Amino acid sequence: MGLYICSRNKRNRLTAGRLYEGSIVYYGRTPYLYCTDDSGKQRIYPEAYFVEAGVSFAGKAQTHTQSKQQEEHSHV
Repeated sequence: MGLYICSRNKRNRLTAGRLYEGSIVYYGRTPYLYCTDDSGKQRIYPEAYFVEAGVSFAGKAQTHTQSKQQEEHSHV
């Protein structure tokens, strides 16, 4: 188990910038994060939704979140 920072919102499930405690699990060669989401249910989410918590990862989370926000705005 470790702490991971969510890098994007998923309505009623995940909140960007929030810490989630979870574990990395693999299906085949694809990593996912297994955690309890905002609805209180344990689910798996793509690893790309999270960065590992820690000082060295804070900038990565911010950059990833900003790039995802830019992608969302460019699709509008």
